[in-house]
Amino acid sequence: MKRMIINRPALTAMIVAALLSLLSCKKDSKGTEPPITGFSADTVWIGKIITINGNGFSSTATENSVRIGSTIVTEVLEASATSLTIKVPAGATSGKVYVSVNGKENSSSGNLTIVNQMAWQKALGGTNSDIGVAVASSSDGGYLLAGYTNSSDGDVSNNYGNYDFWIVKLNADRTIAWQKVLGGSGEDRANSIVALADGGCVVAGYTTSTDGEVTGNHGRSDYWIIKLNASGKIVWKSIFGGSGNDEATSIVSNPGGGYTVAGYSSSIDGNVSNNRGRIDYWVVWLDENGALINQKTYGGGGDDLARSLITTSDGGYLVAGSTSSTNGNVTGNHGGNDYWILKLNAAGSIEWQKALGGTGSEVAHSIMAASDGSSVIAGYTNSTDGDVTGNHGRDDYWIVKLNANGTMAWQKALGGSSADQALAITSAKDGGCAVAGITHSLDGDVTGNHGTASDSWIVRLNAGGSVVWKKALGGTRGETTYGIATIGKNFIAAGYSHSADGDVSGVHGTVEVDLWLFNLLD
Repeated sequence: MKRMIINRPALTAMIVAALLSLLSCKKDSKGTEPPITGFSADTVWIGKIITINGNGFSSTATENSVRIGSTIVTEVLEASATSLTIKVPAGATSGKVYVSVNGKENSSSGNLTIVNQMAWQKALGGTNSDIGVAVASSSDGGYLLAGYTNSSDGDVSNNYGNYDFWIVKLNADRTIAWQKVLGGSGEDRANSIVALADGGCVVAGYTTSTDGEVTGNHGRSDYWIIKLNASGKIVWKSIFGGSGNDEATSIVSNPGGGYTVAGYSSSIDGNVSNNRGRIDYWVVWLDENGALINQKTYGGGGDDLARSLITTSDGGYLVAGSTSSTNGNVTGNHGGNDYWILKLNAAGSIEWQKALGGTGSEVAHSIMAASDGSSVIAGYTNSTDGDVTGNHGRDDYWIVKLNANGTMAWQKALGGSSADQALAITSAKDGGCAVAGITHSLDGDVTGNHGTASDSWIVRLNAGGSVVWKKALGGTRGETTYGIATIGKNFIAAGYSHSADGDVSGVHGTVEVDLWLFNLLD
């Protein structure tokens, strides 16, 4: 028998060639996978819209099968060869992202992290009612809250009787740095707060008291303005009004120094002059020490209630509220109550005015300045005509954008078949806004309501008025949000909660309500 001679180099080459051929066939049987190169955001939450970047995707959305871990993505909103826009589905947990096109699948190299959109929440108060109305970020990274309380235990001390101003300073870790109860034996409610660069704040609201911390009341309710230093000590207090009802709703710090306060008045005496009948917008100008510099009333023969004030880039102001007047300074009322927006110059003279609405009732609660010189107003409507389209039934959130000259850029009605009322608005980093308030609806635009009582409802819009996301927050017994502020890229909101379940924890009792503060990621 002849001995077989093996050519080892040739055999090695044959084996390598066979392996390469096998691998090539295996790869060809699967095809070229669409590579994933990254995401528009690595940390997301249920319902967030994100973009997956890569190559080899199909421009037909339905031809792309996407999952996060084992959870199927049911909403591929936009598709191109290099990107997919998806909505993070309910039930998704942190994990890799997989994209399959025509049976060819690839996964991301890194994980997509799923978190709760509500980053944190905090309940503050005592065994009675404690309500947050306004919130602002402080210069040290903490938070300033203004509202009112009739508690005298828990987080609250030294109540004077009935409702008192309640000012709370929180550290960045949300522990209480200090809290201050201010008022008398009557009713004292803080409605607005301005954070100062030195760590202090100025608070505006109204008082019916004539004792305790309150002196100089002119009768019934008066504007009550208080400046506190960074430690919560009173720097000054000012009281303004007449013998009628005078209620401050909004305060701003003026670029040139001093403060401007807006609200409404039924007085015709004291500090108030030229009231046009019943209730008028009342705007007052104060110096740095709280002394009255100027005051002006605006309105007609009906009820005109200013609820929000902002400064404008030209040194003037925009005032938002509601009017039932059809004369005086008011023109163009559509019937019932309308939004009424005033553009004032620095001296308080009217540059333009705008009544917005339909034949039902509209109430504007909050206004913000947009980066392009326009403004956006938040409130609610029950109209289905005039300037209003898309009402879902009863009260709806009504968001209106006005150009710099007061013409309407767009309007948006949001809600369901029950009452939905927008009470606050703040700007977003992309030029849009976040709107906060209350919803009783379980249908229409509202999803995730925690019960039949009410929930806080936050709606995020882009600059064109399209909904980016919306979220109902709360428990089974009822929540309302009165104030919202932009903190970095995200939002912080304040109001009250009656619940001890759902999104709410740490309450001081469920007989009455607690001030409820929460942070939402954007």
